[in-house]
Amino acid sequence: LIYIYFNACEFISQLASHKYFRIIQNSSPTFTGKEVITIYVFEILQNMRTVKSIHSYIKIYLHFYL
Repeated sequence: LIYIYFNACEFISQLASHKYFRIIQNSSPTFTGKEVITIYVFEILQNMRTVKSIHSYIKIYLHFYL
């Protein structure tokens, strides 16, 4: 998970140098774009292929942290 986060940070920092890049359209998001990319890539690697399954997992997982 840390490796995925590191790569997401690298990706966004390289992309941000070319043009403004924003994943989250909310003006005061709870998560950063880096964290969103990390969660989605992690879940895809866990064979969760649909947005609904990813959202369900995140909701259960983050319930303990928020």
